[in-house]
Amino acid sequence: SGSALLTLGNTKVQCSVHGPRAIKRSADFGDEGTLTCTVRLAPFAQYHLDGLSVREADKRRIKFEQNLSSAVLRAIQASVRLERFPKSLLEVHVLVLNDDGGAQA
Repeated sequence: SGSALLTLGNTKVQCSVHGPRAIKRSADFGDEGTLTCTVRLAPFAQYHLDGLSVREADKRRIKFEQNLSSAVLRAIQASVRLERFPKSLLEVHVLVLNDDGGAQA
């Protein structure tokens, strides 16, 4: 477990890692652990959605979070040896505090 704060220009991102934790008994056990990643934009984060309706802005925000979550998961999966954590869960949470266009980097 641990956390980090990254500042790059006006982009600020907080990342925290939790685990390994035991997977609940109701979940499927496997020979390898499970790695999850969620990326969220803080409600107050400056994110460029000017001129869009609230509904359209929400759709874009959700799509951005999903795409970034997948990209971060793919990037870190190769460096985590899940076979060393059988029946365990590792969670990565990323919170974008401010985005001036560098959050995807």
